[in-house]
Amino acid sequence: MALVVAAGAASAGLVPTTVLVAGPVFGALVTRYGTETPRLVSLPDAVVFAAAGAAVGEGLLGAVSFCLGVAVRRVVWVLTGGPGAAGQQAQP
Repeated sequence: MALVVAAGAASAGLVPTTVLVAGPVFGALVTRYGTETPRLVSLPDAVVFAAAGAAVGEGLLGAVSFCLGVAVRRVVWVLTGGPGAAGQQAQP
């Protein structure tokens, strides 16, 4: 899960972040196919469950990843003095 959040934080934009984190969540949830709970889980049932779980999970993980990415970029911006600050010489 931490890898998904880190990958989402490295991407740019809220929509790409949520799409990026939805894939692994969907993949993890669709593995119910063929398992036996009270009954055998069919592929359509597993896909519907995984899609619903990914829709909920992508919203939460996407928001966390996006906020983490914005925070890291802001810290880097402050520590480096903004873009182009290094290498500029003071004018007399």
